[in-house]
Amino acid sequence: MLSWTVLMPLTVHGAYVPNSNWEPVWFDPNGDPEPEESAPDWSDFDSDLLPAWLEAFYGSDPYVYDTDGDGINDGDEVFVNGTNPTLWDTDGNGISDLDDFNGYYPPDDNSGDSSGSTDTTQDDGSNESSEEEGDDPWAEHLDSDGDGLSNAYESSTGTDPFDADTDDDGLMDGFELNYSITDPTMWDTDGNGRSDYEDYFYPVDPGPDTDGDGLTDEEEQILGTEPPPPPPDVPELKEDGPLTGTLREQMEQHRRNPNCAVCHVQMDALGFGFENFDAIGAWREKDGKYAIDA
Repeated sequence: MLSWTVLMPLTVHGAYVPNSNWEPVWFDPNGDPEPEESAPDWSDFDSDLLPAWLEAFYGSDPYVYDTDGDGINDGDEVFVNGTNPTLWDTDGNGISDLDDFNGYYPPDDNSGDSSGSTDTTQDDGSNESSEEEGDDPWAEHLDSDGDGLSNAYESSTGTDPFDADTDDDGLMDGFELNYSITDPTMWDTDGNGRSDYEDYFYPVDPGPDTDGDGLTDEEEQILGTEPPPPPPDVPELKEDGPLTGTLREQMEQHRRNPNCAVCHVQMDALGFGFENFDAIGAWREKDGKYAIDA
């Protein structure tokens, strides 16, 4: 699957590992089965497009966009470059993974002179600025804040090379430029009052529930109903007890309350049709310990 050996930090406990289709598969070194209540964690805390269960598999930090500080975010190292997100120099050639990927190699310090002799030619001033213009071949690739953008590039975009999230909107500067295509210097690029993070990960604003019936106004428009004014002095609904079983069974219990059934009889069928998809759209066969009953 990858050109380098994965050394997953396996202990006596099991963990989820990727199969050839990048799907999570339970693996336990002792052969123990997957616990019923266990499920892979699809959270992406650092916006590097590598979910938490894969970060655990590779040993990268789920809260750091670029764990090894090589200028490539962890997700791109795994899915695009095939490099190790925990090693600055995966192949051990003395060059960062970013420079390897870009085909950049520092000049030979000997400048081709194999005799080892030193140039004693008198300086006529023509080389006076060579050190100032830096002969540090790594300077242009330095990424001080680990956001996937070099300091030099950040100086041209107006972002802070020492702050991975310049506008504090919850998205790394590199992620905004390369994936969400938002302005890394603006908390709310499109001016809709929501942060770029909310727009990217939660693109549908749930909106208000004018009549307090448990359906947002947008959902009522989809169902073809009009949200009437909320009735006066409506108390909160009380359940007879905790709901149990599959989601379908829980909703059947919930609809026994006539006040609840009024809404759920219209919307439950829509929801059941999407039960095989989790919160981020990945296919699933189980919800917790229960098989999906769509």
